[in-house]
Amino acid sequence: MISIMNHRIECWLIVVCLLGWAVPLHGFERSAVERSVVRIFESGSGMGSGTVINAQGDVLTNQHVSNGSDSLSVGSQFSDGLKSAQIVWESPDKDLAVIRAQGLALPHATLFSGQLEGSPPVYAMGYPGAADRHSDTLRASLTDGILSHFFRGLDWPVTILQHSAAVSGGNSGGPLFDHCGRVVGVNTQRPHIMVIEPGPSGPQPNRVPNNSGINWASHIKEAITLLRARGIDFSSDGSPCVAATSGDPAATDEHARQTAEEALGQAGAATQQAQDAQEQADQATQAVEEVRNDIKYATQASRLTNTFVALVAVATLLALGLALRKPRQELLRVAGQAAGKMAAPLSQLVQAVRPRKPAIALTGFDNQGRPVSLRLHQADLDRQQGGFTVGRHPLLVDSVLDGERLSRRHARFSGSNGSVFVEDLNSSHGTRINGTACLPFQPVQIRPGDMVEVGGIALRVSS
Repeated sequence: MISIMNHRIECWLIVVCLLGWAVPLHGFERSAVERSVVRIFESGSGMGSGTVINAQGDVLTNQHVSNGSDSLSVGSQFSDGLKSAQIVWESPDKDLAVIRAQGLALPHATLFSGQLEGSPPVYAMGYPGAADRHSDTLRASLTDGILSHFFRGLDWPVTILQHSAAVSGGNSGGPLFDHCGRVVGVNTQRPHIMVIEPGPSGPQPNRVPNNSGINWASHIKEAITLLRARGIDFSSDGSPCVAATSGDPAATDEHARQTAEEALGQAGAATQQAQDAQEQADQATQAVEEVRNDIKYATQASRLTNTFVALVAVATLLALGLALRKPRQELLRVAGQAAGKMAAPLSQLVQAVRPRKPAIALTGFDNQGRPVSLRLHQADLDRQQGGFTVGRHPLLVDSVLDGERLSRRHARFSGSNGSVFVEDLNSSHGTRINGTACLPFQPVQIRPGDMVEVGGIALRVSS
């Protein structure tokens, strides 16, 4: 873990240096992405929007836009008229679809394959019917906002992006861009979304309406997974995007300076955490060495005690035989009582240094093929102390696992009355027990022989 922290500190320092030299962006370039956004028609009437994703004319959109129709066409101000389109595939549960328009001859957009962090600026582009109803030019509308939140839906089983870039009827299926012009989501117009929220008696489903200022898009990674599974070409980019807050160069420089200072502060905090962790590791090493010495001394004491007990027993028998001349049975009884009193402290000493047996063990392999072994004791599983958490962020969990589908804090193991439970911490890709998905924040009991899957890593439970 210490080596991972040191590596992260080095990365932060590199970021600080790059921020000092990089030239930030001076505004979102509409012209760089507008040609890849098209309007989708059915029998000549506008229905929704879409994004060109490859040179073959494939367009990514919502399933409720294509909706199984065999009379689709696409076009924009940059296309040579409308082009007939056919459905390549649809996913009703994910509300995603790809349609193909031959001869479209428009540039394709790039899909973002990296991790979304913080609250970056986003830009929605599409063809809302209210905006272009009386226009002679088929031109896409552009709105901007902030990506404020992302979560997992129930009736719409995708990672949902909540943002403030205004969308309305006709925007469905259109792209949500980041500041660098990569597609981070597919916008949608839905009346409501079902989610899991905390309640008085525990997590429960709740209906979130589509209110003013709250807009939704499905995370582009949902589409990327389906596109890869079906062998459909697309371009992707996972590099970070440094977005400027203003077109003013002075404001841009100030933003870069503030960002560099924040990164430097985080690097300092990470350094302090690494030092604290090193001190804790040194203390743990010293404690282990003390336990080893205690065992060594206990072993030596045990040997001396056994020898002493034997000598005392012989001496007692001889003394009693010569002095008291009692019957043989009485001699043995007295000697046995004396030996028993001296052996009791030795038994207690052996019990004290006997190693603890783990409450449960989980074994398997991570995404790199390396073995994973978690041995959890009752003290580790104390829920009042936070339980035992796993994930990919070394500063937020008790054990770090290697997997790109793992969340920073993915799952927690806890114990109660001799039973062991696993609880999903609202992770992006979920937690499964024997193939069944766990609801977030609802502990589920696990037993020896069960298979627990966290972020694609399968671990077998044993006692």
